[in-house]
Amino acid sequence: KKADREFEVLETRSVRSYAPHQYNICIDVRID
Repeated sequence: KKADREFEVLETRSVRSYAPHQYNICIDVRID
């Protein structure tokens, strides 16, 4: 499962390239 988690993070970083606002929302959800 750890590998999947890392992959998820990488995917989220890609989103940040074109949607920084979405990236922030994803981070908030992860922290929560």
